Amino acid sequence: MWGGPALGTSTCAVCSQPITRGIEFELDFGPARRLFMHGPCFFAWDGERRDAGGAGRPERAP
Repeated sequence: MWGGPALGTSTCAVCSQPITRGIEFELDFGPARRLFMHGPCFFAWDGERRDAGGAGRPERAP
């Protein structure tokens, strides 16, 4: 996981909006699965993941 200033080139995996300012989080789940999230979206996702007791890995598309 990486976090830093938004570069304006990514779309949030949680809310589907462009990440144009603030903090951008990048989560790497393997060579073909990289997700980007706004700071607040990341913290909402992480809270849900922790509450559910899951590892937070996204489901693989069929």
